[in-house]
Amino acid sequence: MSKVVLPKEEMSLLQLLKQDDMSAFEKLYKQYHKVLWHFARELLKDEDEAEDTVQQVFIRIWEKRNDLLISTSFKSYLFTSVRHACLKKIEK
Repeated sequence: MSKVVLPKEEMSLLQLLKQDDMSAFEKLYKQYHKVLWHFARELLKDEDEAEDTVQQVFIRIWEKRNDLLISTSFKSYLFTSVRHACLKKIEK
């Protein structure tokens, strides 16, 4: 199995994120928030719940920034995280 290599910009931003760089976090947030919100809204059928879910995922990323181990793209990681969080909400 071949190892997926993160794009240089993503790798750089994730390294800065692990160094508590809030501007790197903000850049990642601005880059992915809107598309994740649309994705969550489609799954949850509720705009407010979608917003809350995406916010929770980003909060968790900030809180766990030093322990993040991402072997695929950050975008894939985010979509998987949002999907998982949405499915948990749907279950409840």
